[in-house]
Amino acid sequence: MSGASFSLTVALAGNPNSGKTTLFNVLTGGHRHVGNWPGVTVEKWEGRATLDGTHIRVVDLPGVYCLSGTSEDQRVARDYLLGGETDIVVSVVDATDLARHLGLTLELLEVGLPVVVALNMTDLASRRGLVIDRSALAARLGVPVVATVATTGDGVEELLRQVVSAARERPARMRPRPMVVTRPRATVGTPGSGAAGEDLVAYLAQRQALAEEIAGEVVSRPPEAEAQSPSDRIDRFLTHRYWGVLVLLVTLGVVLSVTFAVGIPLSDALTSLIHRGGRAGATFLERAGAPRVLVSLLFDGVVAGVGAVLAFVPPVTVLYLFLAFLEDSGYMARAALVSERLMRVAHLEGRAFIPMVIGLGCSVPAVLATRTLESRAGRLATMLAVPFVSCSARLPVYTLLAGSLLPGWSGLSVLGVYTLGLSVAVLVARLLSVRVLKAEEPPLVIELPPWRIPLPRTLGSQAWHRVRAFLGKAGTVIVLGVVVMWVLASLPWGVRYAGERSLLGRVGSLIAPFLAPAGFGTPQVAVALAFGLLAKEFVVAGLGLAYGVEGDILPEVLGRTFTPLAAVSFMVMTLLYSPCLATLAAIRKESGSWRWSLLAFAGSVVVAWTAATVVYQVGRVLGLD
Repeated sequence: MSGASFSLTVALAGNPNSGKTTLFNVLTGGHRHVGNWPGVTVEKWEGRATLDGTHIRVVDLPGVYCLSGTSEDQRVARDYLLGGETDIVVSVVDATDLARHLGLTLELLEVGLPVVVALNMTDLASRRGLVIDRSALAARLGVPVVATVATTGDGVEELLRQVVSAARERPARMRPRPMVVTRPRATVGTPGSGAAGEDLVAYLAQRQALAEEIAGEVVSRPPEAEAQSPSDRIDRFLTHRYWGVLVLLVTLGVVLSVTFAVGIPLSDALTSLIHRGGRAGATFLERAGAPRVLVSLLFDGVVAGVGAVLAFVPPVTVLYLFLAFLEDSGYMARAALVSERLMRVAHLEGRAFIPMVIGLGCSVPAVLATRTLESRAGRLATMLAVPFVSCSARLPVYTLLAGSLLPGWSGLSVLGVYTLGLSVAVLVARLLSVRVLKAEEPPLVIELPPWRIPLPRTLGSQAWHRVRAFLGKAGTVIVLGVVVMWVLASLPWGVRYAGERSLLGRVGSLIAPFLAPAGFGTPQVAVALAFGLLAKEFVVAGLGLAYGVEGDILPEVLGRTFTPLAAVSFMVMTLLYSPCLATLAAIRKESGSWRWSLLAFAGSVVVAWTAATVVYQVGRVLGLD
């Protein structure tokens, strides 16, 4: 291979919270794309980098602690690394906790993979007084070791040079050699092959002992570094069994309050802009002699429906930015630790809290995130409970109703809805795990990453990736739903648009009586909920279409339809009833059976109707209507 045309594939491997994905973002810049690994739903990040004419394909593997486990993440990483598709593996290790992170590096070397070590977060290690002899570490491991700071890009170019050099000289310098640990032969590349559990435990203990031995040789620290650091004292407070819970609740409250305070004015401005643009477009087409049916389809249907969803992009974006900040700063891991007791109530491992937090953004990636859980029973219980956690797609409904019918109480009412969703998720998970699936309770194994100040470009990238998925729904599923709904609202020709004699009105009239005990038994509301099965964002668009009004007039119309109590009941219904089609498909993919998807659909509808009815009827008894 000549230098000018030389190309190679590099895989980034590392423990969770090692800074691996941040390093990936720095290496690839904007040249990256997302897909799924063949045959599984685990997200696959690939990108490209260039160094002196060398074109490098970079693959960001799922963060794992070892390759010997049974979770989907570990299987994907193991299969890819042992499949021979990569030229060099960059093992990303946290310099502040070398002993723990070297375990995976040793395993990579044991199976004969060519490795370059990226000693990441060296700036944090220096601040803590840690001195790492990189030459000694490289000599002990027999591979190059490069100091990097992924958040600033320091050392990244040197890392690429070492990668290219190691790939070129691999036959001479990087001949695979086993480490001193004797690995159980049955566990190498053959998951589920029946290796004795005691052998595997003994191997893991040996490997960790070797990692600690190497770290002890190459890391030195002054006596003052042994004292408890400010970060340790902060962690003791944030993970306290009482104060930690209070901080978590306050954090979620602040996130929701700021989301409303910042996002809603922007949403109102965008709604007005879409309304003016739609009216101007409709007027232009009418004057140009366009058929009235076409004008109605474009502006009463597509523009009104999709516009109602797009108007809520600002608050959704604010929410995603907050979630990205909490993840990148390191707080999310502390929140998972604090929530362990709550997960124990659900008879789940503490790590199950992470998919539920991800569910605040979207239920689909939350369902996919259950692959990190060890037991199948725990994964099933969690993926069926996750849709009860309020995703961002429901936020437009809360914003619309709480903002217009519950003035002064909007933030508190929405926080109450989010709390209810999490509570129901925990109760459903416990019912499934204890009574149906008989799930075990594995201990929580989670690493508290060092505190970091997230990079703005990283936050923006993560938020945009999620917002783009949100917009993707508006451009596909929701457009299809709007068109179907417009047809139903317009047929038979000649009836009043979305009137009681239209097909849409007739469908709503059939469903409405079942919703009356919950306080919102009108055909329009019934139809909006029915079309919300496509995507929860469509509930707001459906209300606008069913009532035949523009976005900025809709709050006034709903004010005449809903009482404040009925608005709360409707928010509860929207929170709990059926997952969207995309989530049901994700459950089918992850569980391997439509049976679980049907259970998620039917069970959630029953739970939602019951909860909304109880809220409304109890409220009436208390005189709150």
